Amino acid sequence: MTSKVAVVSGGSRGIGRACAEALATAGWNVAIGYRTREADAKETVEALDGVGTPGMAVFLDVTDENSVREAFRRVSDEVGPITGLVNNAGYSRDGLLLTYSMEEYERTMTTNLRGSFLCSQ
Repeated sequence: MTSKVAVVSGGSRGIGRACAEALATAGWNVAIGYRTREADAKETVEALDGVGTPGMAVFLDVTDENSVREAFRRVSDEVGPITGLVNNAGYSRDGLLLTYSMEEYERTMTTNLRGSFLCSQ
């Protein structure tokens, strides 16, 4: 097992995938956290394998404490102690404050703030 193990929340595409690929290129084993895009996460893992660093896809709903706990336990058990984290999972809906619903506000704060807090614990 390697001592360089990172979890990238929201790592299946976009900025998260780019971070995962950069970490893999630097020799890190990377766990790709996903909530809805399992196929994209597995495709990202294949890309990591292509640079010679194994990765894994792991279900990770950053808004759910039990999901976070289980995902991090699984990565630790299967890959090794986690020594890096990219809190990339996020939610945003553009709009005027006057038209932004409380539901959208709660979803944004739960994903972006609570999710980062839970993963960092």
